Amino acid sequence: MPALPVEAEAWPLTVQAETGVRRFALRPVTGIDPAAASPWWLQRRLLLCGIRATSPAVDVTNYVMLEFGHPMHAHDRNRITGSLGVRFARSCETVVTLDNIERRLEPADVLIVDDVTTAAIGGVMGAASTEVRADSTDVLLEAAIWDPAAVSRTQRRLHLPSEAARRYERAVDPAISVAALDRCAALLADIAGGVVVPALTDWRGEPPVDDWSMPPIRIAVDLPDRFAGVSYAPGTAARRLTQIGAQVAEDGPDVLEVRPPSWRPDLLQPADLVEEVMRLEGLEVIPSVLPSAPAGRGLTATQRRRRAIGKSLALSGYVEVLPTPFLPAGVFDLWGLTADDPRRTTTSVVNPLEADRPQLATTLLPALLEALGRNVSRGLTDVALFAIAQVVRPTEQTRGIELIPVHRRPTEGEIAKLDESLPGNRNTSPRC
Repeated sequence: MPALPVEAEAWPLTVQAETGVRRFALRPVTGIDPAAASPWWLQRRLLLCGIRATSPAVDVTNYVMLEFGHPMHAHDRNRITGSLGVRFARSCETVVTLDNIERRLEPADVLIVDDVTTAAIGGVMGAASTEVRADSTDVLLEAAIWDPAAVSRTQRRLHLPSEAARRYERAVDPAISVAALDRCAALLADIAGGVVVPALTDWRGEPPVDDWSMPPIRIAVDLPDRFAGVSYAPGTAARRLTQIGAQVAEDGPDVLEVRPPSWRPDLLQPADLVEEVMRLEGLEVIPSVLPSAPAGRGLTATQRRRRAIGKSLALSGYVEVLPTPFLPAGVFDLWGLTADDPRRTTTSVVNPLEADRPQLATTLLPALLEALGRNVSRGLTDVALFAIAQVVRPTEQTRGIELIPVHRRPTEGEIAKLDESLPGNRNTSPRC
């Protein structure tokens, strides 16, 4: 649709750049009929998308959101006092949202405010103070690009999921903000009898951004072939990346410079472009090839010894159990072990799988006795069990080294101390 005329600024606006807002556009529509109702075709399309029709101003913003993928919001122009601003919330600040619930905000929340009150929680929900009501005749339409992380954090904490918040979480195309705003204003004036004021406020950052396309990415022409293991036809990568709206140009032999479109902020690295090429070419064309095992490999001597021991015990009538590597805190007290018994020196984990078993096992006997007791309690009196598993015993810690300056070459003594502290040079013998 053609752009609407602009002769003046729509509304005074101040935006704190620290809030992460990338674009903020405003356009007023005046003289709408409060008694007007949305036409049936508009109500029907909203209902088919699961949105209830309410009033022309709200219905139009919802419809344009579905049509463009850009969330919108309508404020009652006559309820705004002074200029608008975008800032972080203050500690213990509250706002009454459109659902008439007072919500306590945190300093990380982003707000739209006027000189007196809060007009909206950015990207989440409008405030009751500037709500479009049954007697509203003048509205101020808003199309903004909010920080996805801030919107996600606020809507989850306040339990306010919405269609707009879900779209902001996944990023919205900033290049179409004014186009979506013009579409919304023209449609509202058409169905509610209003007049689109030839005024526009379009904040695009400091300094203002004119090109919303993503940064260019350099990618080798054959990178999709190497990733997928498929020999694609020449020109496949450039053709497929052009289909998704990217600008593709040659940057030397066998290298492409790809500039993703503004509506694809997820394309950040060469692997993302490779994924697009593979997806469009079809994942079903990628062959299933089993990797070949390298020659000269096999079980180590320790592994062979463990298997031989287990096989010998099994042939002798023992049954193998798989013990848990954790111990209850007071198991050694039940055994009556002396305080100096080395098996008492255990290592505790910070996040154990079971709260009552925080210690790593220094012996397999507790697990074997537990399995034995469980079998006996079930009537199995002829039981022979064994377990082969690792235990954790404290060892001498690696000595720390002093800080070595980086502005000069280390001395021979410092190099020797560093070499001695490496684990591979410690005089320790492996334990099976």
